[in-house]
Amino acid sequence: MRPISKISPDWWDYTTLDREILDDAARLTADDLAALSRPGFQVRFYETTEEFYLAEALEYITAWRQAT
Repeated sequence: MRPISKISPDWWDYTTLDREILDDAARLTADDLAALSRPGFQVRFYETTEEFYLAEALEYITAWRQAT
């Protein structure tokens, strides 16, 4: 049985994951994360939150343009 969420007892979230999974995730390096990229799923790193938010906004604009 999973532990009760520390965020909300009615949810399951990262606080309910098995300790082994969390420990494995904590050991991942930047190179490990970049290696998760594959066709249709690209891992990107941003220097600042502003750069990240700009990339997100541009992605939404691109999707909107393609849909209209």
